[in-house]
Amino acid sequence: MYELEATIARRREEAVVPGDKPSWTRRLLDNPELLCSKVREEAGELCETLEKGEGGARAASEMADVLYHSMVLLNLQGVAMEDVLAVLRDRFGTSGVDEKAARPPKNKTEEETAPAPAPAPASVPAAVAAAVSDADPSDPAIVREPLNGAGGLDKYCDDDPSADECRVF
Repeated sequence: MYELEATIARRREEAVVPGDKPSWTRRLLDNPELLCSKVREEAGELCETLEKGEGGARAASEMADVLYHSMVLLNLQGVAMEDVLAVLRDRFGTSGVDEKAARPPKNKTEEETAPAPAPAPASVPAAVAAAVSDADPSDPAIVREPLNGAGGLDKYCDDDPSADECRVF
């Protein structure tokens, strides 16, 4: 994901040469209306994979499209994937219902809506809490979590079964 994020950033910085056909990424970056329509379209197609029983391979393909188009949108807004992952880490161990209820209303300005601190998780396993707490912010490609099957990353980290972290990107 980080390599894709870097590629999107490069496309944004590349000069547009008159007469040359721009990359698809550049076209999306230059046309927010097109970009938003693609994010919506791809999200709908992902939902259709479930509704129509199209299977896991098709769902993965559509999710890749959703992820790519969403990453282009995030780039246009100056939001890094690490920011998104930080939000997800902060939500870990918090009920989705509780987290959503704690969000400020959407109609207020950003200054008025500073995020409230997340409530302390009631029962996060000690191994998970320790793995998350020692995350190295200078290396966002390291996922720090127990790899004993609980995190679902074992299949990506089979090069060292005793590892307590995994480079997934």
